[in-house]
Amino acid sequence: MKVVHIVLLAGMALLAAVLLSPSPSDADDADVLAIHGDISRQEFGSGTGVIVGIVDSGVASTHPVLAGNTSLGHPRLLAAANFVGDGDTSATDNSVEGHGTLMASAILSNDPTHTGLAPDAQYINARVLDVNDMFGTDDVVMNGVGYAVSQGANVLNLSLNWGAGVNTNGTDRIDLILDWAAQQGVNIAVAAGNITATRDSNNEVLLQEFPPAPVRSPGSAYNVVTVGRTGVPVGDPNAGPITASTVLNYNQVFSTSASGPINSPTGIGSRDKPDLVAPGTNTTLASNEFTPGNPATYWSSGINGTSVSSALVAGMMAQEIGYGESHGLSTSPLVIKATMMNSADQVLGKVLPSTSGPPNLSPGAPWQPRASSMVGGVLQVTAPLDVDSGAGQVDGAKLFQQYTAGQQGAGTVNPIGWDLNNISSTATTTYTLNAPQAAGSQINVTLDWLRHITWTDSNHNNIADSADIFTPQILSDLNLSVLVNGSLVADSISTTDNEQLLEFLLPQSGTVSIQVNDVAIAGAPPIEQYGLAWSIAAVPEPSAIFLAVCGAVLVGFRKFKRR
Repeated sequence: MKVVHIVLLAGMALLAAVLLSPSPSDADDADVLAIHGDISRQEFGSGTGVIVGIVDSGVASTHPVLAGNTSLGHPRLLAAANFVGDGDTSATDNSVEGHGTLMASAILSNDPTHTGLAPDAQYINARVLDVNDMFGTDDVVMNGVGYAVSQGANVLNLSLNWGAGVNTNGTDRIDLILDWAAQQGVNIAVAAGNITATRDSNNEVLLQEFPPAPVRSPGSAYNVVTVGRTGVPVGDPNAGPITASTVLNYNQVFSTSASGPINSPTGIGSRDKPDLVAPGTNTTLASNEFTPGNPATYWSSGINGTSVSSALVAGMMAQEIGYGESHGLSTSPLVIKATMMNSADQVLGKVLPSTSGPPNLSPGAPWQPRASSMVGGVLQVTAPLDVDSGAGQVDGAKLFQQYTAGQQGAGTVNPIGWDLNNISSTATTTYTLNAPQAAGSQINVTLDWLRHITWTDSNHNNIADSADIFTPQILSDLNLSVLVNGSLVADSISTTDNEQLLEFLLPQSGTVSIQVNDVAIAGAPPIEQYGLAWSIAAVPEPSAIFLAVCGAVLVGFRKFKRR
């Protein structure tokens, strides 16, 4: 019941992209730079026209980095309501709005010192956590979610979850209302949760949960993007204390970030969460204990947890949605989730702390699907996401390329793109790349669809809330296949989730086709909408001469930057 506390790709084209990309500014912290949030903010924009619902402990909306108007002249705070029931409605009560203010600033801060990912978005302040950052029942959070949806939120961020030992099969009432909200077109980021831990006498992480708790509600909802945490000390991933001088590796999941698998209605440990990961270590965010006119009081440093990771993903969602709305592209949660997952970077799994003796200095497992095998020469994936990182770490630069490749319907398509389409039961839809692809090329394909929820407005107020009934429908079963020259080479066939993913190197050269297949399930919708994203790129082996040239150019570039 406690809130979450806080290879080198060779090629001259890539080198040119690196050299021409925006240089880091003083406003972009290391966590933002690690996911190329500075590049995506420049390319997508700053969330103009987007409304973000902060479902949290309340936001100190008079904080200078969260106040004022957007570029369109709209007040940045669109609406606010308190659902805790303690009578506090103040936007500046320092005792209750710490966590919500921190998370809001990761998304929305317009300060020149620490800039959020979507500083031009409006926001809704839905307070659902009490003075101790606690929520007592589902009702409070559900009321906050329903309020934010009723006020027009495009994005919701929930940096909160239940404690260890709760049901994770998606039947919690918060999970149900969130899946319903996604049906309404709302994009939702949820923190995966933190494993309770302390540090021992050597300042090494010491887990307090045995076994460690997995991702839990509301991160167990089907239609949301559940986010885990990266950012570990270089050399010893569990070392502490983590300070401003600690060198962090953002390409690895932190040991206290909750992992999968989680339960489903049909079995124990049969669903994959989290969906993505993002930085959440030693961040600097806006403090609710500020003094107007004194910038030295505006910030809190050393903030950790999947709470931050979720907020960063919500901010990148707002960037993408703002661009989509202004360029006539779909902003369906199916498209946003599929493009985010398909463009993610593979990262290392977490290194569990040693329970005794010297620290565990193993490198961490490379990204891999939770369950897969070779069957008759075909890669068969039955649990497609990595147990710690899901599809991997969100990457703003790659996301921009993926999304702006545009929607491409079934038939002949480009090597990168996405689609929002419908499929009828037992049908197959095929996408064929417009040119032969070389053996060894990296192909990523992501497919997702909704778990449908029926809403019964019990009190007839036309606002979803805790008085209402949310009934899950039977989940459709869509499969994902890749063929080369008409022969099957890979399948993603999870039977318990509403997402499939394939990431592998092509075993042979030829014409590549991607197929979406709808498996007949009694009681499931006869027609299902899905989001699909794909990308394929050659991965050549860099020559020694090329690497030397790269090194010389980069050294010269760094010297230029220091002038």
